[in-house]
Amino acid sequence: MIYIGTTEFSGQAVYLDIHSIDRTREGTRVSAVIGDGCYEGEVLIECGQQPSITYVDAWLGGAGLNEFLQRCGHQWLQQQLVESLGDRIGPSCGIPGRPRRLYPHATPHRRETIAEQRPFWKMPA
Repeated sequence: MIYIGTTEFSGQAVYLDIHSIDRTREGTRVSAVIGDGCYEGEVLIECGQQPSITYVDAWLGGAGLNEFLQRCGHQWLQQQLVESLGDRIGPSCGIPGRPRRLYPHATPHRRETIAEQRPFWKMPA
């Protein structure tokens, strides 16, 4: 769970609970729940050259989304989401940051070698 910040008007904490992170050719796709105690809803955040945020309730007609966006400020919320994800998943969220390797424990590719000696029957005569 990521703490985003507090809204100016009510002082309620805005949080993001991430369910999954998928890497695509264009960037990274994050599926999460966002809320502030009075509202909680699904959100899809697509990071890349043009970050975008899709609120599921905007498409399904859920109640409370408009009030939530008014309490937080839509522009402020979008900026905070992209910045906080950029800090955690790197530059694929449209923000310069330190690059992260997909598999941090993987070793670089090396040329294969055989450490054993040749079998007796393959030795030169």
